[in-house]
Amino acid sequence: MKKLTLEEISKDPNTKILIFQTPTDYAYNENGINFVKKNFAIKNVTNSQGEDIRFVAGEMISNAVMHGNKRNSDKKIEIYCLWFEKNFYFVIKDEGEGFDIDNPLYSVICPPEGSLGIELTKTKMNLVYNFKDSASYICKKI
Repeated sequence: MKKLTLEEISKDPNTKILIFQTPTDYAYNENGINFVKKNFAIKNVTNSQGEDIRFVAGEMISNAVMHGNKRNSDKKIEIYCLWFEKNFYFVIKDEGEGFDIDNPLYSVICPPEGSLGIELTKTKMNLVYNFKDSASYICKKI
């Protein structure tokens, strides 16, 4: 399983892309979640795998809305989906400052909301990474 960059993912002609404005409310963006789940379901996958993808997409989109774009409705979120060999990659990119996905907690006594979602994502997916920027890469091997 390879850590593909956003440039590599974007250049693939099979990549599907969705760009939307950050919602002004706290709710997950169902269009983004459904976009990821629909592109995952192109291959024969189980219902439980689909539900894992739905959960992870919701967590990562929520983090992008709340922590990356800080609920600013003028900012955009980009979602990229790609099947590469037997691996499903999806990328959630916001307009935030970026962070280290391997160490998402800040050095404070009470961690910020959102870090638990990243840790749960890591348990459900095969590969979760970033390049200490504002894009989160998630990969599920089938």
